[in-house]
Amino acid sequence: MKYKTIKKVKKTLAILLAVTMSTAIFTGCGKKEEATSNAESMENKPDTWIADRHIVIRTFNSDLAEGPKDPINNAVAQEIKRLTGITFEVQYTSGAGSLEQLTTAFASGDMPDAIIYYLNDSSRPEFPVVLKGAKEGVLTDVAPYLKETEVYSKYYKDGYMPKDSYDNILQRPDLNGGTYHVPMRIEREEGANDKKIRGGMYIQKQIIEQLGINPWDIKTSEDLYNLAKKIKDGGFKDIYGNPIVPIGVRYWGGANSIPQPLINDMSVGYQSNNFAYINGELVHEIETDYVMEQIKFVRKLINEGLLHKEALTMEEARAKEGAHSYTWGIIPDIHSRETLFKECDYLPFELNNLDNEYVTYMTGKSQYGAWSIPSTTKNPEEVVKFADFMASYQGKLLYNYGIEGVHYNLVDGKPILTDEALQNLKDGNRDYFLQAGIYAGGLGSGWGQIFGETDLDNVADFGELIYGANTYPEIDVKPMELYNYGLDKRPYEKTIVKNGFKPISYLNEFEKGERLKPLLDSKAYDEIKVQAVFAKTEKEAEQIIQKYLDQLNKEGLQEFKQYLNDIKTKNPELVYIEEYK
Repeated sequence: MKYKTIKKVKKTLAILLAVTMSTAIFTGCGKKEEATSNAESMENKPDTWIADRHIVIRTFNSDLAEGPKDPINNAVAQEIKRLTGITFEVQYTSGAGSLEQLTTAFASGDMPDAIIYYLNDSSRPEFPVVLKGAKEGVLTDVAPYLKETEVYSKYYKDGYMPKDSYDNILQRPDLNGGTYHVPMRIEREEGANDKKIRGGMYIQKQIIEQLGINPWDIKTSEDLYNLAKKIKDGGFKDIYGNPIVPIGVRYWGGANSIPQPLINDMSVGYQSNNFAYINGELVHEIETDYVMEQIKFVRKLINEGLLHKEALTMEEARAKEGAHSYTWGIIPDIHSRETLFKECDYLPFELNNLDNEYVTYMTGKSQYGAWSIPSTTKNPEEVVKFADFMASYQGKLLYNYGIEGVHYNLVDGKPILTDEALQNLKDGNRDYFLQAGIYAGGLGSGWGQIFGETDLDNVADFGELIYGANTYPEIDVKPMELYNYGLDKRPYEKTIVKNGFKPISYLNEFEKGERLKPLLDSKAYDEIKVQAVFAKTEKEAEQIIQKYLDQLNKEGLQEFKQYLNDIKTKNPELVYIEEYK
């Protein structure tokens, strides 16, 4: 019996072994077929394929405040999905609390796959937040991945990045070669994407004609005051038949600040974080009498009904409506490429500076915005590859122009708009471009700027600096007329090139910088001046300014000035500070 049992077990094992071998053979064939199938599947993918993946991007930049109603199925998103396998979702945040929301996200750990935020330079208030995140392991070091890309790898080449962007953001010494913050909007060559834009005050053309004055003759705040009085007494009406306001509101709203063009001839160091050398002495504007001159001037304009009482606080929608309805005789701040000028006639003028000189400024390479990948993101290299695709020619063509044959056609390598797209451009139909996911030079959806707007040279890539100019050259006529208006009668006396880091950039290295930086932030300083403007009395306004100065001195303003002086003395090119006689 025992023998039979053993024999039976052997027989059973033999059967099981046969079955196992058979299964193994068939399984092996299955794996081979699956591998072949996967290989064939990849062979059918375009070279741009990255991964079949859904990426969530959150923007803390209010300039990117809206995207298509259907972010997944619009034309551009679907084409990107076909080319890369990536489905992307952009989460937008409101502008008023962008910094607060960014701070909250870092504190809570509530992070998507990637984030984007304001970052013109390392002096922005957002930078301490994201820098702390890098040092505390909240963000991913993307340097190993960026260096393997086609576009972003240029960032590591000598001279490609702005000095501040490279030294203080991309490759900070205290981050040991890691890259946690990726700057955006970098020009391929200096000046490559330099659009001629003229900012400042703009006055209704009818006012100029009826009063018989020349805008280029308005050079000082006193000239501006006298002009505002003439407008008030001129009986001008808006499109609704109501009396106009001589000086209205910034086109983009009050922003809780005094419009800079109103006070240009009494401003100290506006281009250099309100620091300047006056007769060789380094000062912050709040240490001078000029700040109270500004306060008194604005209070006077408001009290006499020459400046809208909400000019410093009005929300954007009402501010723009006032401009379009000709309710503002003078728009205190706008630039020549806004869509307003397609339908309304305003002309530019600017005040002299503190030295009574008519100057313009040029900046070398600069940046705008940045993105980061949280450490919680899986396979961050795929997100980087997606960013690199968006920054490539193919990606830029997609988000700027849309789908070939639908929104444009390539003629001699240049995008020429289809009749439908051209008509919508002429009509200023934002919704057409917005819902298609097309940037259209700013008319449509700005989501593509998040990863794609860098290594910029629109003329080299697309044959046009301004969207639609290949098809419709007239589109740039009005902006250039405004840019050049009056400069033949009153040319700029000098062009100042802003080289070096702004003073606030050095607060990150200054011993007391962490306490001083929130006070020196331009937004905080602007708000103090607004408080002074709306103080009950002039004496109370002076007390507000003095209290703020005392607080700055307590937190190390004088030591910081000495620190800046030492840097400037050793290497004048390292820091940009305005100079006055």
